[in-house]
Amino acid sequence: MLLGSLEGISAQSGVRWKHPGSRQPIEFAPTNLHQVRFAVPRQGAIGSPTSCRFRFANGDEILGELVTLDGETLVIDSWFGGKLRAPRKELRGISVNGAGNALIYEGPLNDGGWKFGGSGVVMGGVARPALINPAAILGGIIGFDGARPAVQNPAWTFKNNGFISTASGTLGRDFKLPPVVRVEFDMAWKDMPSMRIALYTDVIDRMDYSSGYQFYFSSSYVYLYRRSVNEGGGVMFSATENARVPQMNNRRKVRFELRINKEKETAAIYADGSHIKTWRVSGAQPEGTGVLFYSQRPDGSLRISNLRVSAWDGREEISAPTNAISETLVHLANSDRVGGKVNAIKDGKLAFTGPAGELQIPLQRATQIFFPTDTNAPPAAPDARNVRASLVRGDSVTFTLERWEGAEVTGTSANFGKVTLRADSVKNLLFNPALSRPPTDDLGVWDDSPFGREE
Repeated sequence: MLLGSLEGISAQSGVRWKHPGSRQPIEFAPTNLHQVRFAVPRQGAIGSPTSCRFRFANGDEILGELVTLDGETLVIDSWFGGKLRAPRKELRGISVNGAGNALIYEGPLNDGGWKFGGSGVVMGGVARPALINPAAILGGIIGFDGARPAVQNPAWTFKNNGFISTASGTLGRDFKLPPVVRVEFDMAWKDMPSMRIALYTDVIDRMDYSSGYQFYFSSSYVYLYRRSVNEGGGVMFSATENARVPQMNNRRKVRFELRINKEKETAAIYADGSHIKTWRVSGAQPEGTGVLFYSQRPDGSLRISNLRVSAWDGREEISAPTNAISETLVHLANSDRVGGKVNAIKDGKLAFTGPAGELQIPLQRATQIFFPTDTNAPPAAPDARNVRASLVRGDSVTFTLERWEGAEVTGTSANFGKVTLRADSVKNLLFNPALSRPPTDDLGVWDDSPFGREE
């Protein structure tokens, strides 16, 4: 790992890297690099939510609006590069977001708006002083409102676009959670994790075991605790059935997603995109609107990053078929599934031919569309000049990088042809993504270096 800053990339001279110990930029051949991670806050580009996620055969994923799809071509209005055109034969799936999936928060890009409980946090209802002023919600983006007072012995520190726990303590924020919500985050750890996450809590400056839905992560298991009322009218806080999370075995990083539907009285957890368990949580529902992370290890050793909080329309996504399919599968919001052929999509209407003949289906009635795979087509030959850019909103784009200069990145994609990206929309560049490499965890997050630079 080499800390520094990216000065530019060109097809002719390679990667120009500014290192504090060198007077002149260091030049690297792209074939000798693994990745560049950008640690400084990048462009949030939150704006209005996009209606679709598009998945392609080479692993690209794009968020945007579906303009048209015909027998040959897909046209997407992307948030980062405008109109993109791609061959339909490379398309593998479309996830359709419901109208209620508004983005509430994506980050962190700084520590503004968060409340920190210091090491040795007191639990059990003992009040602590408010250390950070509440957040102000501005145009759908949660921002900081007020100066940051000094925090003595904070259990969490902001670093490299994430929060790292250095001791036992809490990290909380009032997101004004709606009744149906999705909370997604990456959790990395050095040693065996011991973490509680409370949703719909009304206490965000300390750990209160009787507030909200509480997910407890320990070893490779997760437990759900919730408040209930016994026959005598007393308040109890009890655990539901636990769930094993195989993704945590022999790993040090997993992406989790928590889905709560207070209206249907369900709570669910996903790990690395796979459904782990759905609990039934009937009875009185918690009335808070905040989220609290509580690291229980005295030595900390946990990191939370890539946090995304969004309203949810309650529609469940279906996992992509593991085997090749010969016809298009359309999953509908009422849980029905139909197989057939998508003739076209335009103006929010899906023209579909299935067992019942030709249909016109409003696109918002669909949740997932999976397209058939041409099993006879030879796999694309890997190109050592390719890079895969991971963007701040979760997209990934593979292309031959031609030039990175100033605020603009240009290249050529096998899916989209010529592409132009804003440099501040890129959070990670992976070089030669087709090359087999051993899995890595969150490189360098435990390092004591100041991550105000790229690496």
